[in-house]
Amino acid sequence: MSFHQKVQECERALILEALKIAGGSRYKAAKHLGIGRTTLIEKIKKMGIEYPYANDRDARAAQTQKAKQR
Repeated sequence: MSFHQKVQECERALILEALKIAGGSRYKAAKHLGIGRTTLIEKIKKMGIEYPYANDRDARAAQTQKAKQR
């Protein structure tokens, strides 16, 4: 595995972890990573990353629904 491939693998893992911490919110994940939201979105598309929420509004709705169930 080349250095470039290893860097991409680490970056992908960081993005996935940030999305998990942020509950799928790209805005919060980008803030956590210290990058812009559009930069994060570009990286997600380029890497073909699948995540549970299509957009921030869906993430908030899911979190609200989960809170109501408690």
